[in-house]
Amino acid sequence: MVSQAFVENDPRTIVRQAAALIHAESPYRKCLVEIIALADAGKSFEDIEHIVIERWIAEYPGTNNAVANGGIVALCVWFGEGDFLRTVNLACRVTDYTDADFNAAGAVAVVGVMHGLRAIPKQLLDPLHDRVSGDTLGDVPLPPVDESISALGRRTAAIGEREPGNGVSSTRT
Repeated sequence: MVSQAFVENDPRTIVRQAAALIHAESPYRKCLVEIIALADAGKSFEDIEHIVIERWIAEYPGTNNAVANGGIVALCVWFGEGDFLRTVNLACRVTDYTDADFNAAGAVAVVGVMHGLRAIPKQLLDPLHDRVSGDTLGDVPLPPVDESISALGRRTAAIGEREPGNGVSSTRT
């Protein structure tokens, strides 16, 4: 879905296109097709969420179930309608047995690619002062970092633009 968001701004189209790219026999594709059909039929976010959890957690039990989690990401992208806070809030309120932090990050990554940095509300960005810094992740020491977030974004976009075969013809800021 993230790669589709580079060239498409409609969240529902992104989910549909992503599903079409996955092998027809893949459980993940089947999950996405089910979500799309239920949403097209007018089911609510909550109704579809419960169906995804019941169907895919039961078939693939485990907290970090890639099929159910991928379905939840698609569901949040679909119902988040391109709005950063709406999308992350949908992901964070999903029931037990899903990976809420990953799902929120995955869903808002799509929104971020669709709309660039302007997708993130100012009140969330301002306290960061355009910096990422630190030298640990919890108790795990890491190489020290102190960099501009916007510069990291520009570097990442430049790498994507010059990689052959990535299918990206433009960037969004």
